[in-house]
Amino acid sequence: MHDVLFRSTSIGGANGIIQIDGNKWKQQRRFVLRVLRDFGVGRILIEQQIMKEVEFFIDYLEPKCTGQEMDICAMHAVCVGNIINNILFGYRFPQIHMKAFNCEESPEITDFTYAYLSEMNRRKKVGEPNEYFSEWQLTMLLLDLFFAGMETTVTTLKWGFLLSVIHPEVQTKVQNELDDIGSRITLADKPKCSYTMATIHEIQRFANILPINLLRTVAEDFVMGKYYYPAGTLCIPQISIAMNDPTNFEKPKEFRPERFLEDDGFTLKKYDAFFPFSIGKRQCLGESLAKAELFLIYANLMRHFRFRTVPNKPNPSTKRLFGLTTSPPPYKCLVERRIV
Repeated sequence: MHDVLFRSTSIGGANGIIQIDGNKWKQQRRFVLRVLRDFGVGRILIEQQIMKEVEFFIDYLEPKCTGQEMDICAMHAVCVGNIINNILFGYRFPQIHMKAFNCEESPEITDFTYAYLSEMNRRKKVGEPNEYFSEWQLTMLLLDLFFAGMETTVTTLKWGFLLSVIHPEVQTKVQNELDDIGSRITLADKPKCSYTMATIHEIQRFANILPINLLRTVAEDFVMGKYYYPAGTLCIPQISIAMNDPTNFEKPKEFRPERFLEDDGFTLKKYDAFFPFSIGKRQCLGESLAKAELFLIYANLMRHFRFRTVPNKPNPSTKRLFGLTTSPPPYKCLVERRIV
């Protein structure tokens, strides 16, 4: 993995989508958004894929509700990993999978890799410029999309269940709201889940999982105050600190979902300083997918199970561990079945 990461800028220049800019970035971004749209990201098709993995998660947890402490974080990675793996490669982790690519075999696009290789083949056939579409570019693009599609969502879920464990009053309010809906929570239920949505927003704000925002390049000469930035200057805009700024959020170190609700207790409150998926054209390409995953996984697990601290042990720590994302320390909890 180290070799792949550091060769990305030494073989054929920068590749993927995170490290590139200019026309190459525009073409790759346009292609990714189109393919994700065609796969139904944000619509019923992707919801069905997510719910399939949620049901596997529930089936995994149910027999383990024996009063023994457990680490649920690894299963978050399996659940989210299967979703993104299915989108990128067309299969789940447990499946034994071997296939040869044949773009003439079927016109149906089954996964992102197939779509990309088909686009390369189409460009070659019609004589379109193909400089921005290559196997190495595909390799780095898949790496970027896998990281963006898995690591960030898994880390947010780790924080979400940790904070729900150490704030049982919040968990109870979420569960009371979900109990009025039914045993299976879908995206169509979102408008009836104001407190649940406020809790997810507060989890994202509190966790603030990106310690360092992605590298940017100044497109043209620019002056900000007394500082001059010539075109080409590399910079890291620390926009994420706004979510922990007391001028934007009162008592930001407190976990309080109510801050995302208006006085009527139902309408979600909007903040200009709340942007967990970044802002601008460089914001997360998988935002719709991530939002669907967070809601469906968190809400359905909360509907089926109660997550508690382990008796006679201190609460899990909320100390931040810094890496590619900001994660909580490993923790264990008790899981109790709520729906028989």
